[in-house]
Amino acid sequence: MAAPYYSTAGLGFEHLGQSTTPTQTPATIQVVQGPAAGPLRLLFYVLDIASIGASAFHGYRRHNGSVGAAIGWGLLGGLFPVITPAVAFAQGFGQPKPVKSNKRRGKRSYRSRR
Repeated sequence: MAAPYYSTAGLGFEHLGQSTTPTQTPATIQVVQGPAAGPLRLLFYVLDIASIGASAFHGYRRHNGSVGAAIGWGLLGGLFPVITPAVAFAQGFGQPKPVKSNKRRGKRSYRSRR
């Protein structure tokens, strides 16, 4: 009888402890599927996808149509699915970044050359 193995989410195979005798055929690897995804895992998956989309939209609109900012915000939304949308809403979701005027440029200051 072949020794049963089980997979740990693609991280390698672990032996259950049974061994085969040398006279038997070589052991075969059995891949046993883990339990089906529960409702909590599905909820986190949907939350992650929604966070990526909302964060990418916010980054695109906030930085005046910058695709790079959209990709960056989307990646951050995937890594931090709760924090990134919270920051986006604190900044004003989808509102462009305010432009600050430079008061020194607005006024013409002349230096007297004497």
